Amino acid sequence: AEERGRFDLLVFRYLRGLEAGWLQHQWGIVDEGHWQGYVTSIAFIIGSPGGREAFARNRRFFDRGFGAAVDRILSEGS
Repeated sequence: AEERGRFDLLVFRYLRGLEAGWLQHQWGIVDEGHWQGYVTSIAFIIGSPGGREAFARNRRFFDRGFGAAVDRILSEGS
């Protein structure tokens, strides 16, 4: 349980930064090319079984729009 907690915290902190990038992209601060780098990171981290489970356990702490973006990214297989 302690190891899972540490892993969840690591994923949470990383995704919080990606969420900030998503928000900046929504506001027009981050251009599409730069955002695609974020997309690749999201697909890599949350696309793994452990990452997907960690996000599912902590999804409620993130903006709903970011959660929907993550769902789209994963469904597109980016």
